[in-house]
Amino acid sequence: MTSYRKYLNRPNAAVSASHSTILEKGEEMTQDFVLPRSEVNKLLDPAYLSGEDGFRREADGSTYVSVLTKMPKVSIEMIDWWFWWHAAEGPRYQIWYPEMHYDIAAEFKGHYHDESKTYRERLHLSTHLVTEDVGVGKDKILIDFMSPGEFGFDESRLHPEKETIICARVGSPDKGVWGTEMCHFVRTTKEGVEMRSRFWIGHQVYRMGGFAQGLLNAILNKSFVKRKLLPRDIGIKMFHHCSQEYHNLAELLPLLYSEERGL
Repeated sequence: MTSYRKYLNRPNAAVSASHSTILEKGEEMTQDFVLPRSEVNKLLDPAYLSGEDGFRREADGSTYVSVLTKMPKVSIEMIDWWFWWHAAEGPRYQIWYPEMHYDIAAEFKGHYHDESKTYRERLHLSTHLVTEDVGVGKDKILIDFMSPGEFGFDESRLHPEKETIICARVGSPDKGVWGTEMCHFVRTTKEGVEMRSRFWIGHQVYRMGGFAQGLLNAILNKSFVKRKLLPRDIGIKMFHHCSQEYHNLAELLPLLYSEERGL
């Protein structure tokens, strides 16, 4: 039995008071608090943005979610290591959020053990197939990671030792569509790091296999189709799931990293 399996029985960490209030009231943020997908580089500015926490469902069914998670005693190096380490087998993924994370399989395109590449570089070349429940039922989800530059960030503005960004498109292998874009911008603070997560759910929906399927993709992006594809309450469900899993990670990671790295 591997040592980290003991964390499967660990209770969920307490989410912040502000997150609890949002979950209790279930109120959506106003339109002016939504960060447009085309303006992701605003996350690189030193100040906080309006709407660091919340969610909003648009008339066409697409949904925006933002979550700010404080992670004391966590470092940038720990975050990069975690996204590489946990993808190796199901139990590692399960300890993150035992009630909602079931299994993982990952394709690192041959680079998982390539020590000539950083953990960050290896993640950018990977795709994870996870089985989880984000609050709307157990499902298989494909997460295709990419570099910040591919996602649209100006990498010349990044401070690699003080910041990292996890970027991906997310889709349903069963439905054969990509439907979500997400990023987690992590920056160093006096206490550790903070993660600023953003999800654009249904912002752009397209068939797996590329944009060439123009007519079909145009149909998928019709409002009536999006409203059928996307659960009406996906915003608050994703807000809760992201809040909980990253509060869990903030509590788990410093100890786990020390144990697994033999520090």
